[in-house]
Amino acid sequence: MRAAKVPPKELRRVVIAASVGNIIEWYDFYIFGSLASILAVKFFEKGHPVAAFLSTVAAIAAPATFGPFVGLGVGLSWLAYLITASAAAFRPIAGAAELRGAG
Repeated sequence: MRAAKVPPKELRRVVIAASVGNIIEWYDFYIFGSLASILAVKFFEKGHPVAAFLSTVAAIAAPATFGPFVGLGVGLSWLAYLITASAAAFRPIAGAAELRGAG
């Protein structure tokens, strides 16, 4: 199988978009990590600072861990919708053609 030829302008646009998205994601992770000790005190019980800190870290680790799986599920459900919607749009046309005797 041969690779598709991608114009350099399109490739540059894709690489820049992916880089910007990656930078924003890592910046978000950096800010949350930097503020984790402050957020732990604000949102969790002050009597157990270590547990509060670990709970804060877990609050960012869970979405970061499961985010790709959610994205995969959304992508697959979108694909399934696209297939079923096009099939549902085609059925009345095929049915009308069948009634006319064209099929």
